[in-house]
Amino acid sequence: MVEVQQPNDSILATLKALSFADVTVTGNVYTLAVNTQDDVRGQISKAVTSAGGLILSLREEGGGLEDAFLALVGKGA
Repeated sequence: MVEVQQPNDSILATLKALSFADVTVTGNVYTLAVNTQDDVRGQISKAVTSAGGLILSLREEGGGLEDAFLALVGKGA
């Protein structure tokens, strides 16, 4: 999840162009469903700032050990 000071269409377009994530936006928070195990925080940060965004917070949610276990046993979302 990326919280920005002022959301804009350029930030959304830039994040949607990233090949490793699906993006939704609510207010000034962009939520990225990342489909890689790689650490892509730097790429996300660069994308937001290059589109004129000021990041207030960048945090990871989910993806913990319990989520991995549930995905492996077929009960994940």
